This record gives sequence, C-alpha cells and structure tokens, in this order.
Amino acid sequence: MKSDSYPYREISFVTILMKGEKLFRQFAADKALILTILITSVSVGFLVAVGSPIEYEARTRILPYKNPAGNTGNIAGLAGLAGIRLPQGSTGQTIPTEIYPEVTGSQDFLIPLAETKLHFRGYGVNYSFLEFTGNIRKPSATQIVLKYTVGIPTTTLNFVKSLVKDSPLRDSVDIKSDEIIGYEKEFTDKVEELSSRIKVTIDKKTSVIMITGKMPDPYAAADLVKKTTEQLISRITEYESKRGEDQLQFVTQQYRAAKEKYESAQEELAKHSDENRSISTAKSQITQVRLLRQANLASEIYEQLARELEQAQIKLSQVKPEFATLEKVTIPNKRISPNRTNIMLLSSAIGLIIGLVASRIKTSYRSFTFASMANATQKESIHDK
Repeated sequence: MKSDSYPYREISFVTILMKGEKLFRQFAADKALILTILITSVSVGFLVAVGSPIEYEARTRILPYKNPAGNTGNIAGLAGLAGIRLPQGSTGQTIPTEIYPEVTGSQDFLIPLAETKLHFRGYGVNYSFLEFTGNIRKPSATQIVLKYTVGIPTTTLNFVKSLVKDSPLRDSVDIKSDEIIGYEKEFTDKVEELSSRIKVTIDKKTSVIMITGKMPDPYAAADLVKKTTEQLISRITEYESKRGEDQLQFVTQQYRAAKEKYESAQEELAKHSDENRSISTAKSQITQVRLLRQANLASEIYEQLARELEQAQIKLSQVKPEFATLEKVTIPNKRISPNRTNIMLLSSAIGLIIGLVASRIKTSYRSFTFASMANATQKESIHDK
C-alpha cells in the first residue's frame, strides 16, 4: 500500500522542454534589454582591461641553512689539545624563518627600502619608490575615471583636509621627541603601498623562502626583489650576530680586567720575593704564601677567561647565517596584470546574468500588473451587476 503522506509529481521530459521553450521566448522578447545590459557590461570590462595599470612580478628563492657541525671538527680537535672546550652541537640560526615576513613588513625595513634607487628601464633613470610614486608615476585611465566618479566623496574629503590642517602632531613629518618619530599620512601611505608590493612566503616543509615583488616596470620589479633580498639578509645577519657580539664584548671586558689583576698579582709576588730574599721570618713566609695563592687564583681566572674569549670568538663566526640562492632574480618578460582575457570573460558573464535576471524581473512584474488589472476589472463588473 502506497502512502500519500509525501505526494510528488513526476515531471516529464516534454514538460521540461515546454518550460524551457517558454523561458526562451521570454528572453527573446526581452532581447533588447539583455543585449543592452550585456554590451554595457562588456564595455565597462573593456575599459577596465585597457585602462588598468600594467604590473610585472619578479621573484627569487633562497634557502637559509645552519653551519654544519663538521666544519668545526678540525678546530675542535686543536682546541681540545689546547685545553679549550668548544660548545657542543651546531650553533645555527636562532631567529625562525616564520619571522621574516614580519621583518620585511616593518617600517624600519620598508623606509630604507623605499629610499633605495631602483632601475626603471621604461624611464631610463633610477628612482626611489618614494620619488616614483610622488612625481613620476601617472595614474591609469581606470584610476582617473574611478577618482572622478565613485571616488568623488573621497577626493573632496582629502581636498578639505588639505585646506583645514589638524594639529601639527598628526601631519608633521619631522616630529622628533627623543626616539619617537612621526611621519605624514602621505608618506606612510606610500610605505604601505610598497609593503603591499612585496611578499615573503615560507615553505614550512623545506624552509625555502620565496620573495616576490610587483612594479609597473619589469626591470624595477627585478631590482626591487634584489634589493629586498639583500636588505633582508643583512638585517637577519645583524640580528643573529648581535647576541654573539654582546657576549663577546662582555667576555672581552672580563678578560682584560682579569689580565690586569693577574699581572698585578705577579708583580706584587715578585716584588715581595725580591725584598725578602734574605729574610726568612714567619710573617714573610705567610705573606709569600698568601701572594702566591692570589697569583695562582688570578692565573686560573685569567686562563679560564682566555678560553671563554676564544669560544665566544668561534661562536660569533658560527652564528652568522648563511643563505643559498636556489633561484636567481630574473627580469619578467610578461605582465601579471591586468589579465584582459579573464576581465572580458568575467564582464560578459556578469552582463549576461544581470540581463537574464532583469528579464525575469520584468516578466514577473508584467505578469503581476496584468493580474492586478484583471482582478480590478472583474471586481468592477461584479459591482455593476
């Protein structure tokens, strides 16, 4: 026995064809509307594709690695014969590679990079990023259209802000109070734009670092990646070496102080021995023993610090990071944006979808209007009767 709790209606293939034909006739009736929207969307897509700024992307891949323990084998053997104990294990990098994107994204890193000269083949001159974005670069056609259409409120607001200045502490570029420095908003905007053009990604499995950079000029893009890589390696080397240098400086100071005490103790012992060579009193012997102990203690401390100093010097040479270049920077030969084919396809699809939706809305509205008029007519006829 079949249950009627969940009634359903079978839809035949013929019914589907009839509904499809009806829908097609509706679209055909509104073809003027659909074509108008489609052509408008394609035209906008064409303007965006042609007027968008051209960008090129260059990249490089580097691999940071630690100094292998085998490199210090001979040194460790010689140090052992001399009574010097080297640190056990490999003294590799202490800064994880996951921190590298934070380094390249900091203002302390970006500001010097923004002031570094880059080679622009298209302009035939070297410009810094600040100079290029400030006076050389011209806005694209799309940017101009957007600025004076949807961007009119923002443009007007910026113009009003330029007339009515806020307090100097907000807009002054030369604010200096001890170690606190302030910059203009226009300056920080350019630095943030440079940050958006640089990307540092880390492969967690292989520790390979890929650095990419985008610029409107292919030579400038390659130069940006090269300068970014050089500055990043320099910063990481500086960070890695600082701890070893601080330790070396501390041990050196202690070594010099111990050396002075050791030499002073030796001189005092020698002076007492010379002055009391022919005297063998108990007091003289006690003083001799005390000075000898002080000299021996100063000698032990001096020798221990000498070993520590040599260990610190060796450790400093080990903590400096090394980088292997897996992929050199090359000048890109094709742009990455705008992707005009994708823009045209997307604008065509959007225009077609909007046109079909508009046709359906128009048909529904027309059906609703006709139904309302029919109901009104029917009510009037009943009222007349």
